[in-house]
Amino acid sequence: MGPTYLAEMLNYANYSHNIHLIEPTAETVMGERAFQRCAPRLWNNIPATVKGSTSLESFKNKLKTYLFEKAYGLNSIETL
Repeated sequence: MGPTYLAEMLNYANYSHNIHLIEPTAETVMGERAFQRCAPRLWNNIPATVKGSTSLESFKNKLKTYLFEKAYGLNSIETL
């Protein structure tokens, strides 16, 4: 789900219904910062529980929770 021009920049490998993006090699510092290099690394680091969401809304909620937990070093978000 995204613009075609972005999807064309990525290489996919499908392992048992899990989409895995292949990280290309980069030979320069600027190449390390390129979308084609960073996007696969970020996507592949997202837990399967988040990527396996059944709807876009569910994916957004789980991704937001995961990112907050990662940023603030929490094991789970608790309401005060």
